[in-house]
Amino acid sequence: MDQPAEAKTRRFEFLDAARAIAVVLVLFQHNGFPGTTISGFPIDTVINLGRVGVILFFCISGFIIPFSIEKTKSVKSFLVSRFFRLYPAYWISLLLFVAFYNLGVQVDLFQANTSPLQWVANATMLQLYVGVPNVIAVAWTLSIEWCIYIGACIVIVMGERFNPRKATWVASFAIGVLAIATPLIIHKRFPGALPQGLLSALLGYAFLQLYKDRLRASEVALFAIVNTALQAGSAYVNFKLYTKSNQEMGVEAMLVSVVVGELLFAVFYLFRTRSFPKWLTWIGMVSYSMYLFHGLVPLPYIGVLHPLASRSIQFCGIFIISAIGFRFVEQPFHKIGTRFRREMDARADKANRGSLDA
Repeated sequence: MDQPAEAKTRRFEFLDAARAIAVVLVLFQHNGFPGTTISGFPIDTVINLGRVGVILFFCISGFIIPFSIEKTKSVKSFLVSRFFRLYPAYWISLLLFVAFYNLGVQVDLFQANTSPLQWVANATMLQLYVGVPNVIAVAWTLSIEWCIYIGACIVIVMGERFNPRKATWVASFAIGVLAIATPLIIHKRFPGALPQGLLSALLGYAFLQLYKDRLRASEVALFAIVNTALQAGSAYVNFKLYTKSNQEMGVEAMLVSVVVGELLFAVFYLFRTRSFPKWLTWIGMVSYSMYLFHGLVPLPYIGVLHPLASRSIQFCGIFIISAIGFRFVEQPFHKIGTRFRREMDARADKANRGSLDA
């Protein structure tokens, strides 16, 4: 069934608004803000706002990435456009962190003592899969994003053999069982964040199937329940039985954060045909730069300022550096990637027409 005209014109707006909320939650977690306790009780013992934002990002990816692949003529052209979308800004963020650190500027979320191997692995965004620490703390999610991209490409390529309903369920069970069983067999923690990200992306993919009338709302609701159960099992095994000594949050806060992040995505999906404030969608547009560069803006220590005012100045600085990054890094390279994608798609069309003529 065709989508209403209104939905077609605004179908990405709700994703921009969701991205805005996601990145702001990450900023609140990393930068801190007055009011992160209630009557002296730390909120982090119940929920991790940064993890909520990250889960929301993964759900968005699960929805939009397969949609984007289907719009391109080939998986290759999609991956090329993704390369130009992600890597230039990421590489520049790495260079800026090094430059700021060497200039004596306080930078957060940065590991200064690094080896050449660590830099090479991080430059690829694949450091998670070779067991190399992150140079900047936020980079772990980008490793998982690439796994989501590859998984989505496989689903699209194999789409003629497996219908979306079966693919969604099979992939979810396979990832969940693997994440739960592997640590119990090898007695070692599985990279717990990886199945967490993939399962959240699969929930986003289920909502895409609902959007395209390939799944019913009741099926998506059932899938969300099963998905949450698999998330709970994975979180318990990887973050409770085989937890690291420096684990940033308890398993209960981890699971609450996952559920809240996924519920937030469901809420934004319900409002997919609504219009959102321009300032909110703008934040969503620059969210990638904001995510990469926010650790470069230090908290101003001005004695006469209230802590709330200091944090507000810091957030304004983050918005400014993010706008600069989006305008002068993201947009130019995104245009280059789009041009390459269109040229590759045009060649693919020409080759297909030639084979048909033959």
